[in-house]
Amino acid sequence: MIIVAIRVGAVIGAQVHLLAFVWQPILFRRAGVHRGVFRGPPEDVEPVRLWSFGVAFSGLFLGLRTIAGVALRAAGQVAAGQALVG
Repeated sequence: MIIVAIRVGAVIGAQVHLLAFVWQPILFRRAGVHRGVFRGPPEDVEPVRLWSFGVAFSGLFLGLRTIAGVALRAAGQVAAGQALVG
C-alpha cells in the first residue's frame, strides 16, 4: 500500500513539474501567469524570462524522469525504476 502512495505522490510531483514547464517558457509573458502565478510585476518579465526558461527545462527533465521511473517500476524493472524516481 505504501508503494502505491509513493508512486501516486511521484506522479503528482511530476505533473507539477510539467505544468511549471508550460507556464515558464511558453506562457510566462501572459499577465495572468507572471502576475497571478509567479506574483511578478510587469517590468520584471523580460529580465526574468531567460532565467525561467532554464528552470523550466530542468523541471521538464525531472518530471519526465520521474514518470519514466514509475513506468519502469510498474513494468517490473525495479532497479531501473527506483534509480530514476529516487
